Amino acid sequence: MFECFRWMRNIDGRPGFSHQMLETLKTKHDTDPWQYTLCSLMIDGMSIKSHVQWDSRRGCMRGFVDLGMEDQDIDTGDVAAEALVILAVDVVGHWQAPIAYFLTSRLSAAVQGKLLKQCIIEMHKIGLNLVALVMDGLTTNVSMAKSFGCRINPSDIHPFFPNPADSDKSVAVIFDACHMLKLMRNLFQSYGSLFIPNVGIAQFKHFEMLNEYQEVEGLHAANKLTSRHVDFHRQKMKVKLAAQLFSSSVSKALLLARTLNVEGFSDSQPTEYLCALIDRLFDIFNSRNPRAKGFKAALSREQLNKSKAFLIEAKTVLLTLRIPDQKLLTCNSRRSMGV
Repeated sequence: MFECFRWMRNIDGRPGFSHQMLETLKTKHDTDPWQYTLCSLMIDGMSIKSHVQWDSRRGCMRGFVDLGMEDQDIDTGDVAAEALVILAVDVVGHWQAPIAYFLTSRLSAAVQGKLLKQCIIEMHKIGLNLVALVMDGLTTNVSMAKSFGCRINPSDIHPFFPNPADSDKSVAVIFDACHMLKLMRNLFQSYGSLFIPNVGIAQFKHFEMLNEYQEVEGLHAANKLTSRHVDFHRQKMKVKLAAQLFSSSVSKALLLARTLNVEGFSDSQPTEYLCALIDRLFDIFNSRNPRAKGFKAALSREQLNKSKAFLIEAKTVLLTLRIPDQKLLTCNSRRSMGV
């Protein structure tokens, strides 16, 4: 333990950009450019306990908002409640590196965009080529992407922005599939029903009825649906619950109930369709195993050609989903799957 503590003392762990990590990546890039050139950035915020204490080593108070920059105009005297972490992830090799973290409190899209642009410039200086920016569907992230030049309107989608360090190159914006899945689940439960053009009305109550029916019968129709999946408010952050709700096994269980003429499932076909569609879409965007088969296979040129027809269908469905009052789901609101 003492050896670990002594080793950590030599690392500058203050908020801001990690110059030690950037120097390490520069050395790696110089020795092995094939693995250490193409990369993506992942950004995410995590809640932290608000606490202020005296740092005797540096002679100052710690725990306030700290962006690790000399420009004090963007620092405030507020106590930090969140940490924004920026992680560089390889595209060709097998490495991940924390580039920076910042102690924040309700960070605005403008300030976050400034920090991210500076991070991209620093990475460009050491020879790293950023190809994608991955983040969740937080309103601040969406606003930041739009300020970069991305267009995310349903009728005009262009999820790219010019690289701040090299305007001849573009950076793709990717909203994290796991977070999008949770948002879709939350939205479906909140509205209760969604209208799918040319298919019908999908209803969240079918999940609740299936869970109740399985509990009464004491048997599960080869699915993992439980009360935790339909009453998830205390466990909103668990991706597993959303993935198991929108699964092919639940879709097939609904089909079985409808085929057996179980009361209440006569109109479950649209719910089955939406459940299966989200399941396949999540499998494609969450793929990681090059040896997997079907929709779970890792994305490649060949696999993309196989999935292209389905992806076009999924895009059409998601961009034309309507809520009960017949308004388009993909609108400028907080309940819009990050759009």
